[in-house]
Amino acid sequence: DVSGPILLSFDLNLSVNQIFLRFNEVVDVVSTLDVKYLTFQNSSGITLSNYTLYTSESSGEVETDFIIELSRFDLNTIKRMTNLLTSKNDTYMSILAQFVSDVFHNPVQTISVSSALLVTDYFPDRIAPQLERFFFNMTQETITLYFSETVQSNSLNTTQLTLLSFPSLFSTKVTLHQTSSLYGDDFIIVFPLDFDDLNLLKRYTDLATSEFDTFISITSSLIRDMNDNYISSINESRALRVDSFYPDLIRPYLIDYSLDLDGSPMIYLTFSETVNSDSIDPLQITIQDYHSAQHLRLFNGGYTNSLNNTVIVLFMFKDDIEYIKQNFRLATSINTTYLRHNTSLL
Repeated sequence: DVSGPILLSFDLNLSVNQIFLRFNEVVDVVSTLDVKYLTFQNSSGITLSNYTLYTSESSGEVETDFIIELSRFDLNTIKRMTNLLTSKNDTYMSILAQFVSDVFHNPVQTISVSSALLVTDYFPDRIAPQLERFFFNMTQETITLYFSETVQSNSLNTTQLTLLSFPSLFSTKVTLHQTSSLYGDDFIIVFPLDFDDLNLLKRYTDLATSEFDTFISITSSLIRDMNDNYISSINESRALRVDSFYPDLIRPYLIDYSLDLDGSPMIYLTFSETVNSDSIDPLQITIQDYHSAQHLRLFNGGYTNSLNNTVIVLFMFKDDIEYIKQNFRLATSINTTYLRHNTSLL
């Protein structure tokens, strides 16, 4: 036998991730198969999209028909291409002689790009994607989702995602708001946390503080794969635990404040993020008339009944109030009211 084998036809099943190939004679799959010489293309002739396999494998031996198991890497790369292998009409195959040989070491007959072979039977992906794991980063203020396959990033609906302190209907939980639009389909999706969601999370002392109290539940409407299959839901009682947790390492800072000396005198402190109200130390605050601090008052104390939030209301003690009111050059207007604090304010 001096003639090379001929690829007669092939089927593609994207639900089981397999290519089924038929030859006119026995081929030596074990010793000679090299998938890097098989290319999918979206037409015969001039192509707009094509992809050459890279890491897929076969468990076939020496036979006329065998199956190639598509690897996750190859599948996810293909699924990011929106005009390749989406139907029978854009599923063609070309091969080079190095793809496989028969038992007499005769290489397979080439199928050129210009005469690519059309798929015989095409079975689309009907399998729901899975959320496999997630990362939570409080410093970068992001959540990273890892899926079982490429998904449509613009279909992400974060209102269908809930963070829980533990897997239970009765746990502390926050359901997210919708995030900003994302671009770039992939099996990894990173999205920013909404400012309000972040500050709400930080109010709780038993939610999203470590890997031990950070879990996710999702509905099937969270996202869709490239074939519009909705993701498999994860209910609250089976919530998925975070795979990697990175805490908040950025110090809060004071954005602005207001001083109210009428009625019950108080200071409204507005911070860059939710802060622990119990940690406020009024003794670290100084009111002064100018940047040069010619007249100043170091608080003797104060108290707050605010909950953890971005705005903390600090009630002033009587001696501090009387000192300020008796000093005609301190806190008489916006131009004579400055505040500074030490790093140990909270």
